[in-house]
Amino acid sequence: MPLVREFRESFKITEQVAIETNQSYQENELLNIAYLSFYYGAIGEISSEILKSILQNESDIFVNKLLSTFEEKQKELIRQRKFYYNPFEGHQSRLGHYYRHLYQTTKYVDTQKININKYEYVKTLRAQLSNHEQVLFCYNILSNLGKNWIDEKLVIKYKMIKNIPHNLITEFDLKARFPELIFEWEKNLV
Repeated sequence: MPLVREFRESFKITEQVAIETNQSYQENELLNIAYLSFYYGAIGEISSEILKSILQNESDIFVNKLLSTFEEKQKELIRQRKFYYNPFEGHQSRLGHYYRHLYQTTKYVDTQKININKYEYVKTLRAQLSNHEQVLFCYNILSNLGKNWIDEKLVIKYKMIKNIPHNLITEFDLKARFPELIFEWEKNLV
C-alpha cells in the first residue's frame, strides 16, 4: 500500500534529520513527528505551515532541515516514479474523517448501557480494515492525534490492531508496544 510506504519514508527522513541535527528523540517522538509529517504534509504552503506550527517547540534547525529534506526526497521519488501521486503533501483530507468515524463508532458502542456483546460489534467494524489500514491506524494511535485510543484503552479492549501480520511494521517492535494484545500471528506459532 503506497500510504504505508510513504509513512516509512517519512519515518526514515525524520530519523535521518534528527541524527544530522543532533536531536536525541525517543522512538515514540520520532514516530509522532513522522506521522504528523505524513498526515498534515511537509510540502506545500499550507501543509508546511501547519507542520511548523505543530512542531513549534522543536529546534528551528531540525524543522527547517526536515522540510527541505522532504522536498528533496519528493523530487527523487517523483523522478523514480515510486508513487502514483506526489508524496509528503499530507493525507488529512483522506484519513481524518476515516479515523474520526472509527473512533466515534467504537466509543459509541463502548459507552452503551444496554446488555450487548460490545466486542462483537466492534469486531465487525475492525473486520472492515485491511491489514495495511490497520498498520496506518496503528501509526495514528501512536501519534498525538490518536492517543485517545490508548488512553481510553479502546485499542486493547477491542483488539483493533490484532490482525497486523508479523513484521509488517518495521519501525518498532509491535509486540513490545502492545504486550497485552494477542496478535493473530502469535496464535499460529503454537
